[in-house]
Amino acid sequence: MTSDISVIHLTNEQLTPDSELSSYQVDAPSDAATAWHEYRVDWLPGVTNFYIDSELVHSIDKNVPTTPSFFLWNSWSNGNSWAAGPPASNSVLKIQSVTAYFNRTSVASSIAANPGACVSNPFSILSAYYADKNVTTSAQSAFINGSNLYIDTSILDTQLGGNPWSGTAKTLTFLYTYGTETRVFVAAQNSGTYLITPGGIDTAPGSVLVPSITAPAKATIDIISVVWGKSQISTASVWNTLYNDSIKKYSFQLLDEFFGIDTWWGTQKTAVIWYTAADGSFKAVVGRENAWVKFT
Repeated sequence: MTSDISVIHLTNEQLTPDSELSSYQVDAPSDAATAWHEYRVDWLPGVTNFYIDSELVHSIDKNVPTTPSFFLWNSWSNGNSWAAGPPASNSVLKIQSVTAYFNRTSVASSIAANPGACVSNPFSILSAYYADKNVTTSAQSAFINGSNLYIDTSILDTQLGGNPWSGTAKTLTFLYTYGTETRVFVAAQNSGTYLITPGGIDTAPGSVLVPSITAPAKATIDIISVVWGKSQISTASVWNTLYNDSIKKYSFQLLDEFFGIDTWWGTQKTAVIWYTAADGSFKAVVGRENAWVKFT
């Protein structure tokens, strides 16, 4: 990628000064400068295949290297029309992770032959909200780090596609699983970094287990977790009120008085209530403080 971030350049460098040029360009993802993407190169006998987010975007069968080599990731600018620069402010190249498969003709055969070559992540992010914006897909991409989850709350606007609630401090809230456990992570914007590693809940800062509160007999939903502002709400009376509102199809207002606590004094909060509906579908009631909402 160069100063024109709308395209990505793909090249097999000339093997000799007289070799035919083999440089091409393809469209870059529209959010290439603000979101994580997977860029993959398959160096195979006689061809180099290039992928973006698992989709083959180009193949080059000229100047394909035939001798052992290495990969180099760098960021540079020499001021010419192609690279432009030097930048007027800091220009940062971020690499979330690198996975390499050696001496294989496909990723599938590599995993089959050597499962240990691929680092699996034991965490599964089921649903994520930044304030009241659904950011599940972005979170699944941004927070996976090897076998861990890593969250930097200072760059959430960049990672999660913008600021959904300008002028208001926001929370990041996501529901995730680890083994047989279902957990909730909640953190305020600009509250630091969080490294969640495999292990018990004590190795998962910002996280709590979802409570086990039995639904009443007449309920047609099953509430999984209730988050208000910076905290999960596990008070049985609040859950019973929510179940009653769902049974009677009542709307309810998102207020401190409703949840029985002010979890973030002086700040407008967001509520996220995850539940499964009667048909087994996974849903969420989400809204900003003072909003009227209901189960569907």
